[in-house]
Amino acid sequence: MRRRALRALLAHNDGTGLIYAGAAFIALGNDVRTEFLAEVERLTTSRPAFKFSRLTHVKWCQPKLTVRVKYLAGSKTPRHATVRTLARPGARKGGRERDEIITTRY
Repeated sequence: MRRRALRALLAHNDGTGLIYAGAAFIALGNDVRTEFLAEVERLTTSRPAFKFSRLTHVKWCQPKLTVRVKYLAGSKTPRHATVRTLARPGARKGGRERDEIITTRY
């Protein structure tokens, strides 16, 4: 049986709550990937962080993880997005907040 690629659902806070920003493939090295998946397990919850009717087979976690994402710009949501690194608490690049990991898809 073929496994589906692991993806993360991204969101940003617009001041009134979390808004879906798009999905990104998890492109982390072995050690960082293991750390990321352990954090997702630790933060797992049954409550969705935002509403999005098309989501199925989702494992929700509390919106506490921040990641750096590489993607092609030019549309409403990130295209060909990949999670490249975990952003450490307090780490900012260019003065901008990064998208937060909301959940992973299997």
